[in-house]
Amino acid sequence: MRFHLVDRILNLAEGRRIDAVKIVSPLDPVIENHPSAGPCLPPMLVVEALAQASAWIVMATTDFAQRGVLGGFRRILISGPAPVGHRLDLVSEVESWSEDAVMFTSRANEAVMSTFNASGAGKPVVQVEGALCFLVNTDMLEDPAHTRQHYHSLCRQEPRESLPTAAKSVPSGSLTIGPVSPPQWFPYDVLEQCVPGERAVAHKAVVMADPVFETHFPRFPIMPGALAVQSLIEVAGKLLDASTDDASGFWQPTALQGIRFQRYVRPGDALVLTVRLLDLSADEAQVAAVGEINGQKAFSLRKISFTRAHEQPDSSLPPPSPSAEDSPA
Repeated sequence: MRFHLVDRILNLAEGRRIDAVKIVSPLDPVIENHPSAGPCLPPMLVVEALAQASAWIVMATTDFAQRGVLGGFRRILISGPAPVGHRLDLVSEVESWSEDAVMFTSRANEAVMSTFNASGAGKPVVQVEGALCFLVNTDMLEDPAHTRQHYHSLCRQEPRESLPTAAKSVPSGSLTIGPVSPPQWFPYDVLEQCVPGERAVAHKAVVMADPVFETHFPRFPIMPGALAVQSLIEVAGKLLDASTDDASGFWQPTALQGIRFQRYVRPGDALVLTVRLLDLSADEAQVAAVGEINGQKAFSLRKISFTRAHEQPDSSLPPPSPSAEDSPA
């Protein structure tokens, strides 16, 4: 699994801003089934795409001598799903830059069109405020020469004339892509405890066999912060399902506040994921969450807000045919 969530860099102003593209694909590291939108990239993987885009600003500005590693987020707002096949326009801007850290504000919008040539602002998907990245030497994590080559491949714009003739002649709509099984990633291994209305505790073993470590990072493997938070969201979902009697809806995160990463999570670590219920009503909930290693905090969230959505009937389907009993005599 290559944990790359930026597909193309459109523009990069060193020290200031990046505009990039992410196409949601069944080949992405994690795909979840959204009850109303179908297969989607989870919100925290959209956040990871924005974090990777932000990292390219640091690397391009420092001539690939430094890169950023996540230290936390002030707030994340989730406005909508990111369905497979859709294009996300990624924008990240530098709020502040010091000797040791950079702060970013970023956003992902669903493009009006699902092609690289789409233009215009689309529907908002995720907005990130106060993303803190600590600066580390690139060669601590990966080979700077390989990173530079990857960057240039993302920036390269091939002219249409360079396309093979056969590729130009394929009629539109003549290709059908069958179902693809994405690489499997498990948010936790065991749900040890789930006390409705109170808390849930799960365990996850972080192992070198996890394919995410192929690229995150080759020289110093670290569990991506976005996946760590996604694990807590999944455990929170189990707690909320157990704490409500009505099974007609589904819980979805809408905002995350006060996210802090206090230590690296590395292969060989045993994570304990704890979610505590703060507030619960019919269609809204709030939880606090923490991930610990040997009793010490590795990452924490002050508050995750959820709303419960209810599936809408598919208006594209024809109305049901009347039964024999309903037919006039």
